[in-house]
Amino acid sequence: MYSSLVRALLAAALCMASIVASAHEDTTQEPLPFLDCDHPPEHALSIVPEPVAHWTQIQCIPAGQMLVAGEDWVWRYPGSFTDRPFVPAWMSADASASAGPRYFKAMSVRQAGADEILALKQRFARSTIEVPAPRAQTDQPERIYVLAAESNLGEKLEVNFVYRSDQDIWAVPCAPACAPEQLFHIYRRD
Repeated sequence: MYSSLVRALLAAALCMASIVASAHEDTTQEPLPFLDCDHPPEHALSIVPEPVAHWTQIQCIPAGQMLVAGEDWVWRYPGSFTDRPFVPAWMSADASASAGPRYFKAMSVRQAGADEILALKQRFARSTIEVPAPRAQTDQPERIYVLAAESNLGEKLEVNFVYRSDQDIWAVPCAPACAPEQLFHIYRRD
């Protein structure tokens, strides 16, 4: 009797499992949308404003657009020669907003004035970001270019480029907070 009860329970469990499995058989999930890089949306940007365009370009992949090293430029994280930095349009993404691809719909660049440079350096310090000291002393003053970008979903990000020379540029992405692990070095390829 005990074995027939076990068989009956096992049969009932298998029957329930097959009902549950077949209940999801007809459920169709919409595939995640991808960005068509050959035919991007009308408002998607394709170039970066000057002077940041010298060392930065927009790259498109199916997941969305991202800022990457310009031709003849190297972007690298301190202490790493293998990981390639990039700044995606989805960097500040709110996971609950949309799973769709992000692209840049607005972007501007401005050179920070003396007061803003001081405020940015204080912001970096509060975020425990230490921009390394200049490699060589130059007569050229340090400049900070602030790139402000907005995605197609209205998400905003900022990249602060601490420019000392073509061989000594540091990028500090902030979306909206700045984080030390996002700091990377930029220099012209020889």
